[in-house]
Amino acid sequence: MDQASQNQQLISPQAKKKILIVDDVALIAQAFSSFLKVGGYESYQANNTAEAKVILAQNSIDLVISDIRMPGEDGLIFLDFLSSQYPDTLVIMMTGNPDSVVTYEAYARGAVEFMVKPIPPTELIARVQELFVQQSSSVHAHEHVEIDNLLQELKPKKSQSLDNLDEVDDLLDDLINSTKAL
Repeated sequence: MDQASQNQQLISPQAKKKILIVDDVALIAQAFSSFLKVGGYESYQANNTAEAKVILAQNSIDLVISDIRMPGEDGLIFLDFLSSQYPDTLVIMMTGNPDSVVTYEAYARGAVEFMVKPIPPTELIARVQELFVQQSSSVHAHEHVEIDNLLQELKPKKSQSLDNLDEVDDLLDDLINSTKAL
């Protein structure tokens, strides 16, 4: 088995997720994209929110990692767009200039994580993996609740159906008894 095949086997199904990096510093976007590719993810990069919106329209992105402070449309405005247009897409906001108000705003507007640059590659990949595992667990828990709700809805119907079968059984007994009497 060649090295590429061995590496592919090491990558979990989780790692097939698509991630978009948005940062006005091209070198940072390229570096993060490279780290994530090594981690087994499919990654895209954009240097502003306009480019990011084009990529989002053309691809099914699972996670966006966006800088907050960028020229033109900043990351918080972009986060508002993501929350309204792509509510199922996870969003990590990042900045090199942390500020408690901005951090609060990022979480309040829908970010699932806030990271401070510089972000070590291992920390970035580990956090991305954790988010996807949490998302998967949440989806499975939600599916379990839906199944329980359906079962609860079906119980009275099952009971009613059994009652109806008992009535049909009684009618058949009556019919059999009346035909025996003839």
